[in-house]
Amino acid sequence: MGKKICIIGGESTGKTTLAENLAKHFNSDWVPEYARIYLDNRDFSENPFCENDFIEISKGQIKLENETFSKSSNKNILFCDTCPLITSLWSNFFIGKTSEELNQEIKKSSYDLYLLLDCNIDWISDELRFIPNEAARQEFQANLIAKLNLEGIKFELITDKGFKERESKAIELVKKIL
Repeated sequence: MGKKICIIGGESTGKTTLAENLAKHFNSDWVPEYARIYLDNRDFSENPFCENDFIEISKGQIKLENETFSKSSNKNILFCDTCPLITSLWSNFFIGKTSEELNQEIKKSSYDLYLLLDCNIDWISDELRFIPNEAARQEFQANLIAKLNLEGIKFELITDKGFKERESKAIELVKKIL
């Protein structure tokens, strides 16, 4: 299997745009955030989050990554917009815990490079974003960094505030592992 690059960070940090642009730059494929597929058109007032949602999102993310890679014409590199580790943070955020089954899903996922996007850019609202408050965004980011450190996961923090600058930095980092 080729290199898997995981792009992580809080909401509205440019992960999807970066994953798409890196895939274009490296003539490869990218994997969207499965949670957006799973939660599409969900009425959260009638159907709030539950433990099983986060397990299914993690399983779906891993499955989508494997399917995308198997169909890819470029088997050297794959860009992933998030990972099960991030899903565990959302599980903690919404239901106050991470199940053992979700922790097992995290262990099934591995990446050759984690690109962590700082939350130092403007938050843009959409139907699946829940943390508009700047202090809460910073707290989520701090929790993410703490979780990465706890799991012994090395990451590259991209703090540039412009999307083009973030992309240039990411390209430079990806080239180092190819």
